[in-house]
Amino acid sequence: MPYDEPDPDDPTVIVGVNLPGDSGSTRELVYALAEEFASLGYGEDWIMHMFGTPFFAGAHRAFLELGEKESRAIVQECVGLWGRVRFVDRVPVSSPGMSGSGGRPPAPLGAPVTFRSAAEAPEEI
Repeated sequence: MPYDEPDPDDPTVIVGVNLPGDSGSTRELVYALAEEFASLGYGEDWIMHMFGTPFFAGAHRAFLELGEKESRAIVQECVGLWGRVRFVDRVPVSSPGMSGSGGRPPAPLGAPVTFRSAAEAPEEI
C-alpha cells in the first residue's frame, strides 16, 4: 500500500463526517467544553482564550457561531459551579517512604496547585 493513498479496506482509516446541528447543539458543545476545563481547574480567562484561539478548531468555531457575550456567560456559569470543586489526594504526614517537606509527596510537574485558604498553603515551596 502506498503512503499517499489510503487503502479502502483499512479499518483504521480516519473518516470525518458532517453532522447536522443548530444553535442548540453549538450551545451544548460550549457547555461541554467549559464544564470539562472548569472541572480540571482552569479559570475563565484560560477557557475564553481557548475559545478565541483558532488552534482549538471546534471550540473556536462554536465561539464564532455563538459570539463572545453568550460564550462568556456560559463559561462564567461553568467556572462558578465547577471552579469550586478541587480534587485532593491526601497522604498522611507520617507515611513511610515519602521524601520532602513534612512527608508530603512532590506535586507532578505542570499540575495546577490551588489552596482554599492561606492557612492551608505550605510553609515552604
